[in-house]
Amino acid sequence: MTEADINFSEIKDLLQRPRLQLHLRPEWGSQHSGFRQAIKDDIQLKKFSLSQVSISHEQNLGGYLLDPDIEAGTRHSFVNDIGFDLEITGRVSRPVALRVSNIDELTLAPSAASLWTAKEACFKSLRGPEQPQLLSQLELGQWQKKTSHLETVQLISVDGKTPSSTGFGVVIHQDNYTLSFFSLRS
Repeated sequence: MTEADINFSEIKDLLQRPRLQLHLRPEWGSQHSGFRQAIKDDIQLKKFSLSQVSISHEQNLGGYLLDPDIEAGTRHSFVNDIGFDLEITGRVSRPVALRVSNIDELTLAPSAASLWTAKEACFKSLRGPEQPQLLSQLELGQWQKKTSHLETVQLISVDGKTPSSTGFGVVIHQDNYTLSFFSLRS
């Protein structure tokens, strides 16, 4: 799968980030030696900073979400940050998702893979004092199924407190993958 297989314009519209870019490659999967460096080299080749991206990979696929509107070098700030996660859908079971959520949160989510990847992407989008130590400290909710393969979600709380930033995510199911994109705004 590559970014061409995904209707990314719909995701950019939902996240209200018109210049977002998604880059996916099978050779960036963790089964390939040097996959981390290959992703970093691609980012630098495009003349962007690691502060402008969120990286994710699994065994057979890796990639990054890039927002050129994030000022280079400001990743420590949690203003207008982004997060991205991808997983093989079948690898995320209910017991696995319960490691980072409670039963009520999992019951309200469309699937275990949706909840897991959304929490990972949300966690990556948080920076500074709002980033919790554990994924289980994030509460996501207000799920909305938009199409048969796409749903949205919102950040409800961080460690039991209402966050100062608004978090909104989009989860897609493509082939045997679940991909989540999260945008955080102050």
